Amino acid sequence: MKAGWRKSSCTGAHSPRDPRSASGTPGSAGGPADIGLRILADALGPRLGTSLVVENRPGASGAIASEAVAGAAPDGTTLLLAGNHVSIAHALAPSGRYEPVRSFAPVARFAALPSGLFVQAGSQAATLDDLLAQARARPDALTYASGGNGTPSHIAMELLKRRAGLAIRHIPYKGTPPAVTDLIGGQVDLLFTSIAGPMAQVRSGRLRLLGVSSPRRLASLPDVPAIAEKVPGYEFETWFGIAAPRGTPAPVVSRIAAEIGTAVQEPPVVRRLEEAGLATAFQSGAALESRVAEETELYARIVREANIRAE
Repeated sequence: MKAGWRKSSCTGAHSPRDPRSASGTPGSAGGPADIGLRILADALGPRLGTSLVVENRPGASGAIASEAVAGAAPDGTTLLLAGNHVSIAHALAPSGRYEPVRSFAPVARFAALPSGLFVQAGSQAATLDDLLAQARARPDALTYASGGNGTPSHIAMELLKRRAGLAIRHIPYKGTPPAVTDLIGGQVDLLFTSIAGPMAQVRSGRLRLLGVSSPRRLASLPDVPAIAEKVPGYEFETWFGIAAPRGTPAPVVSRIAAEIGTAVQEPPVVRRLEEAGLATAFQSGAALESRVAEETELYARIVREANIRAE
């Protein structure tokens, strides 16, 4: 949301007091972030007494939108579609004109995009235990695909490698669809990505989902273990929330956060988010601010240690 709930490549927005209010996102129109933000904007508009405009500003892994909102007036008229992508983008380009912690006031997290670890259906790794054992027995023998250098799927696997003590070679692709195609074809051994797309291939018997990256098992997939069950401390969550420029008055931030918290409990909103492949995940205040700070430090360390360069 840029300039009033206007959407940017990350998300920007106009103030809830401004009829032009809008929200912005870090990606292009039609993606999970864009859809989730529009669902939230539809629910929040009546509560805030205005029409929220979503403005997309894609580019530079979301940095363009983040910079636009970071430099906006801190009056509640410009908001950002925030999330862990903001910290990842900053880790890849730390010299940018924003900083995830100092430049923004976190308002609220409202949704998460569950992710998981996939293998070909014919893989010798029938379980997560099998995969971990294979990777440890044959360092650098296995390969994993990602949607590209510096993407969340790349960062998530590098985090898993460090938590589990694994050596698996990275094969970057230009997007997730070709990575899924090559995984099915056996050109690569693993893929870590959002579960939304590849689940169709799991149901058709061409892929197998070994584990999910949430702290606990997903209610919708009770038989699939959380990776944390086998690799203590592992968690990677692609989440989406709202942030305002640092210095936005606390009463304004608190009001928007409260309305978001109420909106994401409404059954129609929950249903629409689930249909988009998103799970409701509300968090606000100090807890969310701590989350952003921890993720910013963690991703910077992973990018540095793995020598990751954005494409």
